[in-house]
Amino acid sequence: MSAVPVIAGAGECLLTVRGSRFIARAAAVANREEVDAVVAALRAEHHRASHVCFAYRLGRQSVEEFSSDAGEPSGTAGKPILDALRSVEVRDALATVVRYFGGTKLGVRGLIDAYDAAARGALAEARIARTVLHRRWRAVVDYAAAAVLESRVGERGGRWQPLDYGVAVTVELAFPAGETALDEWLAGLRGSGALSSLEELQPAWLSLQ
Repeated sequence: MSAVPVIAGAGECLLTVRGSRFIARAAAVANREEVDAVVAALRAEHHRASHVCFAYRLGRQSVEEFSSDAGEPSGTAGKPILDALRSVEVRDALATVVRYFGGTKLGVRGLIDAYDAAARGALAEARIARTVLHRRWRAVVDYAAAAVLESRVGERGGRWQPLDYGVAVTVELAFPAGETALDEWLAGLRGSGALSSLEELQPAWLSLQ
């Protein structure tokens, strides 16, 4: 499965164009409710601002997009912000740009360029990670086999996270969803006695190592 870029650390940008101030931020969001909460908080914080414009891209396997001009001329704010998000193909992401009018009209081209530059500036400062859908298991493995199993998991591009050291070692295993022959391999390990318990967990999107 192809890697999907997400925002792992928010980015901000402050831009001044002919007296107007543009305050941009790019951050991760999980759903539309979170988008609404962030935008509402911005509107409350910047209640003297001329406009609070934004765009988002939600979803990892399929994407939902939306943009808002928030009173700016149609297509001059929301679309360039959305285009900035598309340019880095980031998902589950929200970009906001707050504008304080400086007294000089920028015109259609000027607005597009300003909102585009502000959003791209915030994205340039953001930390972007590439994520892949992983299948996950919780396993219980005896100590004798633990070191060998950990090595084999790493060799196959998987992850090994110890959870508990008791009579045996309890670990979480994760592999990219596209890993071939994985079920047969795990079944073989269980049949050999190396795994005394194997429980499949909910898949998760994990950053590439």
